[in-house]
Amino acid sequence: PIFQVLFSYVGAQRPPEFSGITDCSVVIGAPVDTAKYDLSLYVEERGDTLALTLEYDADLFAAHTATSLLDTYEQLLGVLIASPTTPLPTSAAIRSREHSTERSGSGVR
Repeated sequence: PIFQVLFSYVGAQRPPEFSGITDCSVVIGAPVDTAKYDLSLYVEERGDTLALTLEYDADLFAAHTATSLLDTYEQLLGVLIASPTTPLPTSAAIRSREHSTERSGSGVR
């Protein structure tokens, strides 16, 4: 099957500066209504941390699958941070544990 996937990375940002305005803030948030894509991963820098938001089509994916995807991504980031010179294909071995995907009559995995 073909999936529509979105990855959005927002680096650390300085608030915009406008002449005559002394305090201005920018709020960045992921959509909360309806998934526009089958999977959307939003990554936002917040100081020394990354905030991850995964939006998914609940007709296609079960909550446990979404959680598993985020867990695997977090583990991969940890491996890459711990060993930044390790080639990515080697680091991707973190996926050696198979993700079981159960299909129901509705196609949810």
